[in-house]
Amino acid sequence: MKNLPSVQQVQGFFAQHDLDGIDPELFLQSLKAANNKPARRSPQVGDIVLFQGNPDDSIAHSNFNHDRIPAIITRKWSEVCVNLKIIPDCGPMQDRTSVVHISANPAGYNFIFPDENENAFFTDHFKNTGKKNDDTKDASSFLKQKD
Repeated sequence: MKNLPSVQQVQGFFAQHDLDGIDPELFLQSLKAANNKPARRSPQVGDIVLFQGNPDDSIAHSNFNHDRIPAIITRKWSEVCVNLKIIPDCGPMQDRTSVVHISANPAGYNFIFPDENENAFFTDHFKNTGKKNDDTKDASSFLKQKD
């Protein structure tokens, strides 16, 4: 396991970057979990994943589908961007395009593999961007990413 910062170092970092409201001890627990997780899988056409729609996606959330919804990858654009055929409970299959992995956009309209820990990616995103939340609103920028 990588050497992790102390609670005092995390508190200093948060104060320096005006990151109020984040519990340093909880952050360190998440960081430890993220360091112990296996590398993210590469998405492949036909893989089963779990889709999280935007809060206003009333079609995906119909019939009380408020949790992640099973989906099948139908096209791979990049290592973090795919097209999906979502399978809502008691409803017809639906298409969702340019859906990004949770590590690229934890705010919503993302997917994870069933065996991944969703909470670890919030830590990864924070660690990689230094931001409290993700301002990504349009997944089209991920189409231009090179693997």
